[in-house]
Amino acid sequence: MEKEFDAIEYFLRLCEENALCRKLRFTGTTCSGIGGMEGVMQQYQTVANFIMVDDVTTGSTHERADGFYERNTYTVFILMRYTHGDVDDYNDKMRTCRRIYHQFLSRILLDQDSEREPIESLLTGNILCTEFGRDSFTGVTGLMFHIDNDEPLDIVYDNHDWL
Repeated sequence: MEKEFDAIEYFLRLCEENALCRKLRFTGTTCSGIGGMEGVMQQYQTVANFIMVDDVTTGSTHERADGFYERNTYTVFILMRYTHGDVDDYNDKMRTCRRIYHQFLSRILLDQDSEREPIESLLTGNILCTEFGRDSFTGVTGLMFHIDNDEPLDIVYDNHDWL
């Protein structure tokens, strides 16, 4: 059974289609875990703002009444550079990141109810969000959010798979 939801493509497209992200010249890209963020930001030293989708997921397999499902947790980072030591600039950038986060959530909820997006498997009832403080990354602030996706898993024993 093939996965229907491509989280990286979806969230990078949200970056491209969001008016505020366009106005503020956000760059959409991927990273491999929170430890990979700084390397990506160094590659784009002239870019001030990022939407990064983590290409590493955390997953689990679980059983529901109608079968087995694979749950993957996707992480999206919304990051902006600010003038280090400038509390007002930091607060302004954090407010902007929160605003974009809420705009992304509103779009996710809209897309769940539409025919055009195969994202009905996104679990929107409990989306975790963590903000980065002023001292998390020098001159960069923002947040990350985690969203789960449950997709049916076709588990069938095949004797030919075994010696």
